[in-house]
Amino acid sequence: MLNPELKIIFEVKANETSIIEQKVIHNKNSRKNKIKLSKEEYEETLIKWCLFKYVQPLNDNLFNTEFFPLTPSEVLNNGLSANFIANYLNSNLVFDFYQPKENDKLTIRMEYKLSEINRKSRPYIGDFISLIFTKEWKINKNFNHIHNSYSEVKHGNLTIIKNKLP
Repeated sequence: MLNPELKIIFEVKANETSIIEQKVIHNKNSRKNKIKLSKEEYEETLIKWCLFKYVQPLNDNLFNTEFFPLTPSEVLNNGLSANFIANYLNSNLVFDFYQPKENDKLTIRMEYKLSEINRKSRPYIGDFISLIFTKEWKINKNFNHIHNSYSEVKHGNLTIIKNKLP
């Protein structure tokens, strides 16, 4: 059930239209330019979400079908459960910018805060949660989404805040 001590905030990420120019570093692999991180900074993760709008069903053509080799999980690596997220979404107005419609999809996954260190990409963390809107948010099981076409509505970071009870 819903824990009244926890509050979930879906932060919307602003559109990234500007190109950030990075300073040119000659001899990038030298020890002087190496990024030094503590264990906590190295292992720091973010919870990211992405809301997709249902567009249309796909044709039965095998070449047009999206294929996801991993099945959605019911629990993320940090212990956040899909049931908790679905109950929270169904009991609160979270997306004030968009009213979900039938077959819309929401994915929640964990990523490293620093996805690339010293020009080397980090490994994939693993589990992700997928929810489908069918009159209410439900856990996506058995690849219910692969026969549909989607377009991204918004994406951003998910923050969990522990409320202090008086």
